[in-house]
Amino acid sequence: MEWLIKEREQKVTTDTKNVGDTIFVSENSMPVSSLHQTFNKSWKQLMDNNLNEWTILEMEDNDLAKATNRFTTRATRMNGYDYTDGYQFRCIRRSPYSYFLGRREV
Repeated sequence: MEWLIKEREQKVTTDTKNVGDTIFVSENSMPVSSLHQTFNKSWKQLMDNNLNEWTILEMEDNDLAKATNRFTTRATRMNGYDYTDGYQFRCIRRSPYSYFLGRREV
């Protein structure tokens, strides 16, 4: 996504913006959601190869509480998307890891 601070005509390469800055968002250059890309490029194939079985899509061992919360939020969002018909997502925590899981039901 291209961000531009209008008053200075400067491109912003970071997410650092100040209250009161105006920005231009180019609607034509908006990328496809990275979550949607990840689903279609790697997760979908993993789940299709293991029908009706929970498959580990991601795992993390650093900050378990943060990873578990992030994975749980992601699973909730993914379960609500239209393009995931037949797919389910969930998060489990088994020390020392937090797992993001998915499966395709047939």
